[in-house]
Amino acid sequence: MTDLTDHHRRMATIRKDHWRQYETGREHEERADAAEASAYWYFNQFTAAQSAAYRAVLADRMGLTAPRDRRALDAAKVAYEASTATARDLMAETFNEIMRDGEISESMSARWDSLCANPAQAAEAA
Repeated sequence: MTDLTDHHRRMATIRKDHWRQYETGREHEERADAAEASAYWYFNQFTAAQSAAYRAVLADRMGLTAPRDRRALDAAKVAYEASTATARDLMAETFNEIMRDGEISESMSARWDSLCANPAQAAEAA
């Protein structure tokens, strides 16, 4: 199982864990979608360079099936997952906080600011 699979499973669990007492299924889904979009906004701010590098490799190898191309794609995926691990964890925490409280705290915002200001530290931590 990959880190991304674990991450998606964690996000689905958070989505299910925050029902409000008088909330309909539709209202819950709308609230969860909005919270997830907000959390992804933060994630995308930090991972723009990593995503661009990953997409560039995908575009370069599109339609190619040689073993070296497969290895390049696998290496790009591993590099992307490793370089975004810290941001994925923080995104899940952000999503959880938004679902629980309706907004992110100042401390969570400061954590994102710190992560974005020091991307080299985040890569070392992962």
